Amino acid sequence: MNRHGQRIGEPASRWRMQIVPIATVMIASALPLMLPLVASSPVLPPLGLLFFLSWQLLRTEMWPVWIGLPLGLWDDLFSGAPIGTAIALWTAFRRLRCLSPFHTLPPGICSALSCRRSSFRCC
Repeated sequence: MNRHGQRIGEPASRWRMQIVPIATVMIASALPLMLPLVASSPVLPPLGLLFFLSWQLLRTEMWPVWIGLPLGLWDDLFSGAPIGTAIALWTAFRRLRCLSPFHTLPPGICSALSCRRSSFRCC
């Protein structure tokens, strides 16, 4: 990086590659509280979970398996759901990785889902 900023084609800094995805997921989790909507039921989808899944599909190797714990806790605190619901859901999504046919699945899941005949690869 030079004194004028980052040039096209230069890799992003490690700090930026770690902070931006986490910050976007945290802001997306808190966004429904920031919008001036009054409703008796949820109006917006779980934006934090959607951002979490999109970053997971975009950069799978970026986050460790346990990242669903703190981000799920953050979402539970802002969504008003019982503590642990988003933690369990986000950790399960992160662990299973059933979102894309390009990822490998654990052998127990493969036998339960009959992945041997589908496009999923097993470990």
